Amino acid sequence: ADPASAIKHDFYIVDVSDPTLSPLPILGSFNVSEGLEAVHVAGDYAYVANRSVNGQLQIMNITDSSNPVPILADPGFEIPGVTGVGIYGKSIFYKDGYVYLGLYKTDTGPEFNIIDVSNPLSPDPKGSYPIGRTVSAIYVKNNLAYIASPNDSAELIILDVSDPANPIFKGQVNLDDDEEDGKSIAIVGNTLYLGRTKTPFALPTTDEFQLIDITSPSAPTTGISANIDSTVNAITIRENLAFMITSDPSLGFQIWDLNTMMLYGSENVEQTSTGAMDCEGNLVYIGQHSNKALQIIGPGDY
Repeated sequence: ADPASAIKHDFYIVDVSDPTLSPLPILGSFNVSEGLEAVHVAGDYAYVANRSVNGQLQIMNITDSSNPVPILADPGFEIPGVTGVGIYGKSIFYKDGYVYLGLYKTDTGPEFNIIDVSNPLSPDPKGSYPIGRTVSAIYVKNNLAYIASPNDSAELIILDVSDPANPIFKGQVNLDDDEEDGKSIAIVGNTLYLGRTKTPFALPTTDEFQLIDITSPSAPTTGISANIDSTVNAITIRENLAFMITSDPSLGFQIWDLNTMMLYGSENVEQTSTGAMDCEGNLVYIGQHSNKALQIIGPGDY
């Protein structure tokens, strides 16, 4: 969470074993920093992107769900060599002992950073890459990092991270209409699903949902797309359906049929989404602003 007051807790563990309960029970919480932007859980640890210029990464020990505690000295691990106002952590991805951390746009220093957390008590910065803009989303697969960014010349950037100390540019996608930025990513097989922002200046026909063939990472190719007419904050793919949370005030949660690229179903979730979404079984969990911070959507019998 990113609370309005610095003294309020920003990291929560919620019991969702009974998704019909309202309110859902909070098992434990902690005031980590000035607010959190993103979280990725692996084993006994939660890796969080901090809203702090002095510590963009914090690691939470969640072994005891009723008592989550940070294991790094407050405010956390500071990315070396970056400067600027608001150089907070923005996006995060954990895989095989490494944290891939994206920052808001810096004045100097790289926005994409790779950190060895094989010893969570002592994060070790390995490699980095200057994106030149905010890193909105990261997805790592097969030693490749896929980065969504509001970069006018490349809404999607692909880096080879097989050597964590030396990430290398692999490929990119530059879509039509530079006013719409890369925002969210999902990958299934050789297809990358890219969500984009919707801006007041965008053309009415601009497509915010793009399917990209990444069979050749050095030469990704665009495929079919759809005009969502709203920012796509997060995407989850299940078989032939794409689940999205958007900034649409009345259709915040949308399901699209990938076979027809048409709207399959939708739900008014009442609050603006923050871009957090997960899917387990037949339930979708979304993070939102205001007093409905966590919402669970499922079949009609829930």
